[in-house]
Amino acid sequence: MITIDYNRMTVMRKMMISLLCIIGSMGLAYAAVVKIPDLMWKLGSAALSIMGIVYFGRLFSITLRAMIRKQAQLFVYDESGIYKENGDLVPWSSIEQFSVVYTRIGILFQPIFTHYVFKLANGEQVVWHTYDLLTNEEAKQWARVLQQLVQARGIINQRIGSKISV
Repeated sequence: MITIDYNRMTVMRKMMISLLCIIGSMGLAYAAVVKIPDLMWKLGSAALSIMGIVYFGRLFSITLRAMIRKQAQLFVYDESGIYKENGDLVPWSSIEQFSVVYTRIGILFQPIFTHYVFKLANGEQVVWHTYDLLTNEEAKQWARVLQQLVQARGIINQRIGSKISV
């Protein structure tokens, strides 16, 4: 079995940075309410502070939970296939497509962290969330590795020539 682990020092660094950004966003919110006289600057500062608190607040809670966990394991796969979060095995031959969704801001300023999506032959999807615990380089490296594995081991992929995007 091969496990994809996150580095605890990277997570600790992200947790401290997110805490500092939350404090900065709270200071900006205070300034928007009390210190800034112009209405347009107030609205802009308030919107920016809300975005900062929501994004970095979620990142802080995820990194804090990751630091408390005993294992630094995100995903598991082996020669026979990938494992879902509940431990069920998905064989390589049933994976038709692999794609990566990178970090972005969603509706109502909710962060959507990088995740890997495996589309199966029966129409289901297996999603592996990284929760932004991997660095960008690690996420791209694992995306390349997983893409190569899906291409090499997916019998259906070789037969139908499915597109695999990273």
